[in-house]
Amino acid sequence: MDDWNEVRQLLGQPLIARGGKAGEGFMPAFDWRQATALFPKNPKVKAGARASDQPVKFAVSESR
Repeated sequence: MDDWNEVRQLLGQPLIARGGKAGEGFMPAFDWRQATALFPKNPKVKAGARASDQPVKFAVSESR
């Protein structure tokens, strides 16, 4: 069994034999522009997924 069929078996999907056709009924990848519309733009919204500012600090270590 090749690697892809092993992964498909673990996920409970049908195996693909040579010359067969891939599984159907799965949603294709979402366009990133449409996916960004899923996040609320109003900062007062507290429920669900939302963008937030995260502090980031980069430092150079002097000990080598």
